[in-house]
Amino acid sequence: MYKRLLTLALLMGAMFMVFAACSDADDEAPPTAANRASPPIPPPAAASPGENLGAGGPSGPVAGGTAISVSLDDGGGRGPFVFSTTDFTFKRGEAVNFSFTSESQFHSFTVNDLGINVAVDGGKTVDFSFTFDTPGTYTLICIPHEALAMVGTITVEDGPAPATAPAPAPAAPAAATAVTANLNDGGGRGPFEFAPADYNFSVGETVNFTFVAESQFHTFTVSDLGIDVAVDGGATVNFSHTFDTAGEFVLICTPHL
Repeated sequence: MYKRLLTLALLMGAMFMVFAACSDADDEAPPTAANRASPPIPPPAAASPGENLGAGGPSGPVAGGTAISVSLDDGGGRGPFVFSTTDFTFKRGEAVNFSFTSESQFHSFTVNDLGINVAVDGGKTVDFSFTFDTPGTYTLICIPHEALAMVGTITVEDGPAPATAPAPAPAAPAAATAVTANLNDGGGRGPFEFAPADYNFSVGETVNFTFVAESQFHTFTVSDLGIDVAVDGGATVNFSHTFDTAGEFVLICTPHL
């Protein structure tokens, strides 16, 4: 009898636990779309600093292109977030060499309709060149700060590009200085001297000398400058030299030193 009662009690207890578990499960609300966790959204691909992600133009400077510097300002991260120039106007076919400088934060110079997307790290400068071939008005944005009104416009007008200024002609060489140097000897009796005896020239100055020996053989010699001109008595010799080295140098006549 005791065994039957114990078995019955255990059986009833087990049924009660199953019933309670089912009741708890019924009380829980089934999961819905509202309370399910959403999967994380992958971050968008970011441009490397200085990278042009669009079709853009050549990365190197265009010879004769218009030079434009643009500051990407952010007030040290506090704002306002602005391009130093917000509106640009170019002619169709005009080549522009941009220099972008970001103040303190990462910025971009982006014109989606022209395929321009240049990334600039905070405190960095990036050079970028582009030729504007399609007339129209285009929206300029900084991708990370577009919502903070860092926007502008680029207008490309239909018409000939501004003429490129011709390269300046090379400067004409300075006219040479003409100097006559007499190599005197008093008819062989002396005094033996140069007239003049001292010369002053500028670095880079070219001098056309005319040496005239009075009656004897003389030289006009500056060893440290590699000058050694021989002149027979009664003869005249022309000689040119460009003085490229600054300093004081000794002038001698070798046979009459």
